[in-house]
Formats: sequence, structure tokens, C-alpha cells
Amino acid sequence: MTDNINKSRNLSILEYLNILQKEYIVCILRTKIYTKLNDKAHWKKVAEYKKEKIKTISQRNTLDNIFDDKDIYNQIYKEIVPTFGLPFFIYKDEREKELLIKQDFTNYFYKEMEIKFIDQNNESQLGIIISCSPIMNLVVVKQTNNSEIKDLNANKVRRIL
Repeated sequence: MTDNINKSRNLSILEYLNILQKEYIVCILRTKIYTKLNDKAHWKKVAEYKKEKIKTISQRNTLDNIFDDKDIYNQIYKEIVPTFGLPFFIYKDEREKELLIKQDFTNYFYKEMEIKFIDQNNESQLGIIISCSPIMNLVVVKQTNNSEIKDLNANKVRRIL
């Protein structure tokens, strides 16, 4: 998801809270998929800041949020993380998107990670990532049950987190 997020002063409180919650989930996802410790630490710090903002806004306005209501969390999580394919990462502007889009792809589809994918018969299978190509939107996987190597469109692959 490329949301060119409007400045918070142009948003209603509900819109701003919704965006903060989406951004929080994206930050937590990045802490799980990024491999470098400094990247993980950065996204954890950003997530903590967003969590405090979410709680403050929610408390001040007596609004439910992803920390108080599991249904809200699940609804927003499903908006960010589809059943298959790359999550809809949020970027604050085009500059950040250019810096992170390839990094998000390669970390999500990182080699040797376990995945679930849809095969040519439209059946769900398990495998291990061998490599990926963000330019071609391609993930090369080794199927778990028979060691067959497959080139898959990234939209048919889900990383097991």
C-alpha cells in the first residue's frame, strides 16, 4: 500500500487514529521480517512511538483501538497483510517508498524462510524460499513435500511468520 499520508492536521481524529494503527502494524511486521539488528531496533522504536500516540488519542477521545479490541486489530491486520502476496506496506512519501520498497520485498521474501504458496492446481503448499526478485515480482521456492523447485509470482506466496 502506498499511502501518501496527508499531514495529520488535515485529517479527522478517526482518520488519523486509523492511519497510526496501520502504520503501527507495518512497523511490527518490519521488526519481524528485517534481518539486520539495527533495522529491527529502528522499527521497534518507531512502533513504540506510534503505540503511545494511539493510546493517548484513544484515551483522550474514549475510542477503542488495536490494543483494546482484538476485532479492530484483526480487521486492520487483514487490510495490511493479505492472504497471499506482499503486505501493503505504508510509506510516508515517495522518497521513503523509493528507499524501502525493494528492502521490504527482499526482507519479506528472504532466503530460507518458510512459506505457504498456491500451486498450479490452486492448492496450498508449503516451501522454503531460495531467492527472490523484486523487479520481476518473483519468488523461487523449494516445495517441502517433494523438493521441487518452483518460480512463483510473489502474489501467490505468503511468508510464515
